[in-house]
Amino acid sequence: MQKRFNKKLCEQKVITIIRKLPPDRITQLLDFALFLEFQMNNSQQQTNEIEDVDVVASDNDKWDRLLSSSESQILLEKMADSAMADIKANLSKPMAFNSEGKIIQK
Repeated sequence: MQKRFNKKLCEQKVITIIRKLPPDRITQLLDFALFLEFQMNNSQQQTNEIEDVDVVASDNDKWDRLLSSSESQILLEKMADSAMADIKANLSKPMAFNSEGKIIQK
């Protein structure tokens, strides 16, 4: 039997998990949620017209401000260190892309 999706229950579960996480993990969870949202918006956006230049500039400004904070730099350094450790331990594999720039799942 397939479980029925319950949005409210899922939201409560995510909130419960967030309350138990340390700040750096909450930031990672937020980054992942933003990534998922971007993917969803990106696929919807392909059917719409190209974004207005002002919107793109505004988004770039937001990312510049976010990435220039010391907390972001510390998180990025930790992520880079983790990635390098995975590479050195041969736990990573090269990414492959199709002609449209999408990741090819292997």
